Amino acid sequence: MSYAHFSNVSFASPFQPTLQNQMCKDNEELDKKYGIVVLPTRRTASEVSFRPKSVFEFDDEGSCRLKNLIDLVEDEYYFSYCLYSDFTILWLIDRGGKLIISLEETLIDGQSSGSYPLPRFVDRQNPIRERKLGHPALVGGEGARIGGELKYDPMRKDWYLSNASGRYGVNLGRTEEQLEEVAKLFRNRGFRIETDFI
Repeated sequence: MSYAHFSNVSFASPFQPTLQNQMCKDNEELDKKYGIVVLPTRRTASEVSFRPKSVFEFDDEGSCRLKNLIDLVEDEYYFSYCLYSDFTILWLIDRGGKLIISLEETLIDGQSSGSYPLPRFVDRQNPIRERKLGHPALVGGEGARIGGELKYDPMRKDWYLSNASGRYGVNLGRTEEQLEEVAKLFRNRGFRIETDFI
């Protein structure tokens, strides 16, 4: 018998509808928790092609790394001052519900040779704006659910999450409750964190 006899035979698994239903249910839950996936209305070629060197997932290892940095800041080690005063810490929830964190970076001369943290107070005119690796760079220019910035108030000694992202956080139907859901991810790992919904 030739393989041609099998051309109309379906080999779909009997579990496939169940798997698809579970995936739909998971997506519905993520949509409710963090918002629907939105594509960035604008993204630079750099943000599609390059990921920041500092990017990491907020998993067991990533949360330990962030905790170490936060401890340095809260213990007032002077060299950690720049983490909250000079640079922007970005965060977002990707399509699959993962929390991803990075410093905002810019490419070195727009080349693939590397990137460096982008100082907050630098003049962000072209061509720096075209080399900037903002929120879309954390997911290769693809869609994400919600994003913003992680900030520190040295007077109150409080960390807080904002939804300050023009591509994933502001004016996209995002809610204060969805930002609170992101804050819970931090709190569940022992971080003290407040929210600042814009």
